[in-house]
Amino acid sequence: AIYVGVGVNVASAPAVPSAGPDRGRRAAKIPGDAFAIAQSIADGLGAWSQDRDDATSVITDWSARVDWAADLELRETGELVKPVRLLPDGRLKVK
Repeated sequence: AIYVGVGVNVASAPAVPSAGPDRGRRAAKIPGDAFAIAQSIADGLGAWSQDRDDATSVITDWSARVDWAADLELRETGELVKPVRLLPDGRLKVK
């Protein structure tokens, strides 16, 4: 069995600190019906677990949605970087 925990903000987006150890990017709220969102996540996990989805399709799908112009902060150094591409093993290449 595979158990996956996923948090999705449906009703509201929580405040996220911009400084300190718990800092992060602004949280998003996904509009729509919570059941439909959960079903979509479950369908995707089901396809993956039955080998109907692979890393290439995940990378392609993710790459179509990412904001390539976004500045990302490396938590360890505070350095601002830009995403370049998602590598086959799931690591994000940045510049």
